[in-house]
Amino acid sequence: MGTELTRRGLMKLGGALSLAGAVSTPMQLFGGSKAAAAEEVTAVTWGGPLLKANEVIATDFTEKTGSSVLWELHEGGAANILSKIKATWPDSIKYDMVQAWDPVFYSMMNEGWLADVDDVVGLDEVAKPLVDKFRDKDGKAKIIPVATDGSYFGYRTDMVSKPITNMNDLLDPSLKGKIGLLDPSMYSFTPYVAMALELGGSEKDLEPAWEFMKKLAQSGNVAQILKSDVDTINALTTGSIAVSYTGIGNWGKIDKAAPIQLCNRVDGSKGLKSFLFTLGWAILNGPHAATAKEFASYLIRADHDEFYAANTTASPVNVKSKASPELEKFVLTSDADLQKYAYFPDFEYISQNIGEWSKRFEVEIQPLVRQG
Repeated sequence: MGTELTRRGLMKLGGALSLAGAVSTPMQLFGGSKAAAAEEVTAVTWGGPLLKANEVIATDFTEKTGSSVLWELHEGGAANILSKIKATWPDSIKYDMVQAWDPVFYSMMNEGWLADVDDVVGLDEVAKPLVDKFRDKDGKAKIIPVATDGSYFGYRTDMVSKPITNMNDLLDPSLKGKIGLLDPSMYSFTPYVAMALELGGSEKDLEPAWEFMKKLAQSGNVAQILKSDVDTINALTTGSIAVSYTGIGNWGKIDKAAPIQLCNRVDGSKGLKSFLFTLGWAILNGPHAATAKEFASYLIRADHDEFYAANTTASPVNVKSKASPELEKFVLTSDADLQKYAYFPDFEYISQNIGEWSKRFEVEIQPLVRQG
């Protein structure tokens, strides 16, 4: 999303706020006002369109409440934030809220870091199953969903001569030096779960994937191991690679720069699926939790959520929001498509094992990529 879109978003949202102000007080709408003590919350998110969309909503939040948002970006995969929080917890809580997804949320819940969020204004307008999946053993909601998102393989059609219809096609000699694999910290190992599924395994049986990864690394088809979404976007848009795996929002950006084929609706493949997850916010149990919750109420409001989803190539979660028809090629919206092409990983299981898998990837796969 460029500067022009950001300005349009501000104008549109500003008008909505003016209209809302005519019928409700700021306290009723957002749970606070400028009369309350202004604070600064530190929020962690990703760069690119996600940051820009969040910034637009944060501008409205600051104008209405006087509180502000200091942004920090994830370095590599979102799972890397876990070690940063743990290093200083509980003596120093550096982050007030973190945008992440299922496996990171489960890890944070297991650590006991998160505030209860049932009191966030507007949470009752978020699709109930998405809220309920992140309740603790006492039934307390711990995560504030903002979108449903996904990730999958795709490729540049101007650089790939044959259609990719299953994982074994990645071994084709015509793809020499054209594939970008992901660092294991990214997307919680789902590219490699996809390989396991194709070959009869799953996240709970990755051995088929390990054998396939070794073959792929030795084939010479892997050009590089990508460390971040920015790396993936740049590599695909510049033509450094032709094939990779990334999130829906990134594919939306790449699609504007190069001709691509998405592998999210591939008939006959067990592994080329759309891996779906919940994108949301976790609020840490720190001194600014109340202000973070107030900001969260802005993020999930129907008009904000609709705006956010449309500009990050995702599906909104507020039941009063509408999905953008322009995103149909990127997201699975019909029940038939979801049943046929979607895969819902066991992220809780993945979060318990990804540390071990990451070490194995570094020892067994990365050296072969360099040799290949």
